[in-house]
Amino acid sequence: NLLIALGAGAAVGVAIGVGVLALGGSDEGIDASSAAYLDGIPQTRDVLGEPDAGVTLIQFEDLQCPVCQQYTEGAMPGIVEQYVRPGQVKLRFVGLAFLGPDSEKALRYTLAAGLQSKLWQYSELLYENQGAENSGWVTDDLLEGIATALELDWDKLKADAPGASVTQQLNAMSSEGAALQIPGTPTFYIQV
Repeated sequence: NLLIALGAGAAVGVAIGVGVLALGGSDEGIDASSAAYLDGIPQTRDVLGEPDAGVTLIQFEDLQCPVCQQYTEGAMPGIVEQYVRPGQVKLRFVGLAFLGPDSEKALRYTLAAGLQSKLWQYSELLYENQGAENSGWVTDDLLEGIATALELDWDKLKADAPGASVTQQLNAMSSEGAALQIPGTPTFYIQV
């Protein structure tokens, strides 16, 4: 049932995403309520869910990818409520920067938010405010606005994003994607 649900969720995300043109995002008045469904779930860096969950769903994502946005907004909340919150499944985020400079900047700040245990909320709000690919939509104002909405330490986030820990994690994710020959995003792997 889990595999069917995950496959159906991914198929819906792809179907919705076909032909979608991402329009410019807004960094005015960022509302964190869309990420509230993640509240109360254990989170460690790039993992969401109970550490001893028997199944891991690995999500390869590019934060500029419009299909990733559709999956995150459409299918992921249901997967979280049905499988992650009860402790059956944990999610692991593997960020890739396929699409260009905005992808890497967004990814660095998302990984830095993971150091404050809010990677999943940060990525959720980036998708919610996603702009057209490589249009410069990943502005410092947007990144700070999301940090403020999530009550993150902005100075720490700014210092961590270009830092060694985030760089090491980014490089490890890139190597993992290359080793698995990930053709594009979103791509999902299930570990049991």
